[in-house]
Amino acid sequence: MRNQTRRRKDACPKCGGQMKLLEFNSGKKLVCDYCGYEAAPARERTPEEQAQVRERRRLRIQKRALAAAKRRRRAIIIAAAAAAAAFLVTFFIIRSTAQQTADPFAYATVTFSGGNGKGEAELWVHDGGTVDTSKIRYMLSQSYGLYEGDIITLEAESSEYQLTSRKKEFTVEGLDTYLTDLESLSDQAIDMIHAKSESVNKKNTERSADIVHDCVSCEPVRMYLLTDEANRNLLYDVYEAGFAMEHDDIQTVYLVTFYENLIVRDGSTVSMDYGRCYYDGKALQFGESIFHTSTVIGYDSLEEIETAMQANQDETMHFKQRDTSPEEEEEE
Repeated sequence: MRNQTRRRKDACPKCGGQMKLLEFNSGKKLVCDYCGYEAAPARERTPEEQAQVRERRRLRIQKRALAAAKRRRRAIIIAAAAAAAAFLVTFFIIRSTAQQTADPFAYATVTFSGGNGKGEAELWVHDGGTVDTSKIRYMLSQSYGLYEGDIITLEAESSEYQLTSRKKEFTVEGLDTYLTDLESLSDQAIDMIHAKSESVNKKNTERSADIVHDCVSCEPVRMYLLTDEANRNLLYDVYEAGFAMEHDDIQTVYLVTFYENLIVRDGSTVSMDYGRCYYDGKALQFGESIFHTSTVIGYDSLEEIETAMQANQDETMHFKQRDTSPEEEEEE
């Protein structure tokens, strides 16, 4: 027997009609009024299950609230960053329009000194008048070890002025270069070299325990020059010296003053510089007897000098010579 009390309605999964919950002695059933389809009603949750459902719902709501708060914070941060960027852009635009413009290189000069390969660059900053040059920072890309023709860069920066330019290139020039050509030497430059050579020769020929014969003549005859690809050089300044012997005989020897890395500044004012300078050759002995002998450092002939130079010359070196005897100079 069934009780006709209706407690709830559901849609029939078979025909879509309304199903009624009927109670029977055997229990509850869902019955479709249209097709008679019967189904067992869903089991009611226990108190524990209902509590779990409520907890899961609470956690979902809490998670959605946290996500929403995170999105709000991100939006606030993005908005603040955009506002700060806009402020900075506006600040720098206003500041740049308000800053005084200045050409930093109108007040800076770069000078060069020293020898080729060892040149130095020096920065000189002048008074800028209305521009305070102490507020401009200058930086050279290279200051030492410069070669003639090198390019260096001067950079400038300032937080006080709006600079019209920030970089300028300078070509290294005016460095002292090693002597590479004998024919280009002026008479004044040759006389200057000879003066130094004669002071060296004097130490080599003046009377001493090793030299008992008088040097009665000492004249320049030739210069030899060796240069390499780096334009370094070796200069041999050769003198023909005569020593008085018995019976009016003259003993001829060739004295060599050796210069290493010679620099000649040949202009309105002539000057020179070098790495080393000394007399060169072998020990030559001459005299009438073993008790009356002089010893001089030099060579027996020009040919012997050239042979000695070739022994010191490598494949990268270039050989040049110039006659410097008084007769040759007068003919020129």
